[in-house]
Amino acid sequence: MYVGKTTVSNRFQGGHLAALRLHHHNYANASKTLYRCSVTVLIGDDHVALEWVDPFITAAAILDNVESQLIYKFQPRLNTLKRRQNRAKHKATLHIQNTIDEGRGTFLSEYIIDGAP
Repeated sequence: MYVGKTTVSNRFQGGHLAALRLHHHNYANASKTLYRCSVTVLIGDDHVALEWVDPFITAAAILDNVESQLIYKFQPRLNTLKRRQNRAKHKATLHIQNTIDEGRGTFLSEYIIDGAP
């Protein structure tokens, strides 16, 4: 339904508009699950957590590229920007690993999004 990014701890202060939209009667009987994503970047042979990428502007650009690719690929209803074209400036192959969806299937487990144009 929605893909979003955050780099600050107060993102949900006062409520997030997309989360509030899920209270609309169209979604009243829908099951809702929040998935949290951690981005890891392959640098040489090392997997580096995005929060360790320096400078911050590089980490922010990587996060924006990941968000752009996810929105373009999955076309979530509550996203209005980035759906018509892939706005990632540097398209990368994304490997999604779902490690917490036990007992509910394999939602996006070992899912690959090819970053090729």
